Amino acid sequence: MSPVASVTTVAPKPSEISLSVLNATTTVGLAKTAASELEAKGYNLIKVGNSSKRLTQSEILYQSSQLEAAKVLGAQTGITKLTLDNSLVSPIVLLVATDWKAGKVTATTASPTPSATRSATPSPTTTLTPTPSGSPTANSNEGTAADTTCTEGNNRVKK
Repeated sequence: MSPVASVTTVAPKPSEISLSVLNATTTVGLAKTAASELEAKGYNLIKVGNSSKRLTQSEILYQSSQLEAAKVLGAQTGITKLTLDNSLVSPIVLLVATDWKAGKVTATTASPTPSATRSATPSPTTTLTPTPSGSPTANSNEGTAADTTCTEGNNRVKK
């Protein structure tokens, strides 16, 4: 019998993860607070800014090469909504919403560990959505991060 090769993916450490943090609320300074909390955990910050979109659930946007890093960030912060967006300039963008408290999101109906499935809807970017036990209600004032615009160039944060 010949040996079988296996591929093991090693999760990156926070010190190996670079991201931008955008405030998706009306709370002044929330992105700066969140960025400081993440920096204390070892994350590398690229940019801190504001989003014009208002969200109630924090979200992580990531480039396809950053999936494992996005999962680590999600696991450490309790964020379950991870959205693939290869048009980002930053490798990862964290949209901080009203659920952010003391370095992580507050309890929601979703589990704190990111679990996502691919959306069957065709689109230019693939959206990963959480699979919580309860389904959230729609609100016309809320949207996905893909719909988010910000003062930093439509969430495409420049270095």
